[in-house]
Amino acid sequence: MARDLGIALEDMLTAIVRIREETDESTFEQFAANWRAQYIVERALLIVSEASRAIPDSFKEKHADIRWIGVRDIGNVLRHQYASLSPLLIWNVVRDELPRLRAAIEAVQRDLEA
Repeated sequence: MARDLGIALEDMLTAIVRIREETDESTFEQFAANWRAQYIVERALLIVSEASRAIPDSFKEKHADIRWIGVRDIGNVLRHQYASLSPLLIWNVVRDELPRLRAAIEAVQRDLEA
């Protein structure tokens, strides 16, 4: 059964907000030394990845500035190549990619409300 788009978007947004709450007050060095924070962020990224699969291609095309394939694929990396992940990779995703993704999700939510 297809997932409801609104629920998927809300799940993604909630996970991104939780990632920000976990990392906003941290430096990279603090994050890299904190395995609990890394686990929380990785779990939230898995949720973002999985929920992104419910977003129709038409919405992804409208927000083509987001690397949707990368959003989806980070889940596969986290699930299957977790041993090769570095805290720096995760940190860069959090700092560089999530702000744009959050903005796109919020735009899609506004489109749905209109």
